[in-house]
Amino acid sequence: MNKVYNTVWNESTGMWVVTSELTRKGGQRPRQIKRTVLAGLVAGLLLPSQPVLAAAYDNQTIGSGGTSSSMSLGTGDTATNTTINDGGFQNVNSGGSATSTVINSGGSQLVSSGGSATDTSINKDGLQIVSSGASATNTTIVDFGKQHVSGGSATDTTINRNGRQYISSGGSATKTTVNSGGRQHVYKNGNVTETIIMDGGRLQVEAGGSASKVT
Repeated sequence: MNKVYNTVWNESTGMWVVTSELTRKGGQRPRQIKRTVLAGLVAGLLLPSQPVLAAAYDNQTIGSGGTSSSMSLGTGDTATNTTINDGGFQNVNSGGSATSTVINSGGSQLVSSGGSATDTSINKDGLQIVSSGASATNTTIVDFGKQHVSGGSATDTTINRNGRQYISSGGSATKTTVNSGGRQHVYKNGNVTETIIMDGGRLQVEAGGSASKVT
């Protein structure tokens, strides 16, 4: 007579085997399968998440002549020897840092709260904005380059001929040297300390601004 064969789970070997229809099926039950799948999902969820790796950008050009028009730095990210040309924009967010940056005509850098910029050169018509909670250290400004310190802090700044620095909205500038033709402007709620005015340099304090230890 015809025989019917089934496949059943062999618990001792851990394999599916072919047996006669008379053999008792001892395979995994649907409930057991569901439990196994659920256990696997839970185990996957409990695995530690992988940390986001910080990025290091060296010798990059942003904007005209560069490979991209913008760069954004976050926690742990660094950018060294960056040139920001016309149409280029660099955003230094919290935990990010930019070092040895050159900002040329039409280029701009925004240093946001918790970000830092060090050794920056702001050339003709370049722009740096230092927002509340951000810092800029050792900056040189020339030839109608502009630094707006709006709530942030600027330390060890040199303003050369036709360079401009604007302090406002709780911003502060410490240890600034204003050389011939340079200008430092202090607006409402801005504060400057230890500014040195060289022959031909100028410090202008508007209503609500303050300046101390000026020589």
